[in-house]
Amino acid sequence: MLQDLPAQHRAIIVATYFRHRTTREAALQLGVTPGAVQALLYEAMRELSLMVAAWHPTASEGPSAQHLQVQ
Repeated sequence: MLQDLPAQHRAIIVATYFRHRTTREAALQLGVTPGAVQALLYEAMRELSLMVAAWHPTASEGPSAQHLQVQ
C-alpha cells in the first residue's frame, strides 16, 4: 500500500517511521519545514488508513463479539 501513496507521502512515512527520524531530522532530509513534515505525515497516515479500510472494511471497526468468542 505504501507504493500506492504519492511520492511525498511515502517519503515522509519512510523517513519518520522506518528510519526513525525526528520531525526536524526528516524536515532537513526532505528539504521542507518541520510544520510541513507534520502536516504531510498527518495526510499520509490518513490516506493510508483509508486504503487499509477499503482493503479490509472491518479493520477500522475494532473487535467484534464474534472475534471475542472462546471456542
